[in-house]
Amino acid sequence: MIILTDEEIKNASNIIDKNLERLNDDNRGEISTNILNAVRSLNDNIAYKIWNDKFPNKPMNINK
Repeated sequence: MIILTDEEIKNASNIIDKNLERLNDDNRGEISTNILNAVRSLNDNIAYKIWNDKFPNKPMNINK
């Protein structure tokens, strides 16, 4: 069974790949924004996955 975090990590990675394939001089700003958002999501989900692996019974407290 794949947990949601794994799916989100794969999704963010796929978004980055697809945006890099579309990159050209005309859409550089849009692509950069898309990739930055995907990197943030990727980072958050990897941190959450590491936390859950290390502390499975302790909720992760994130101040946004």
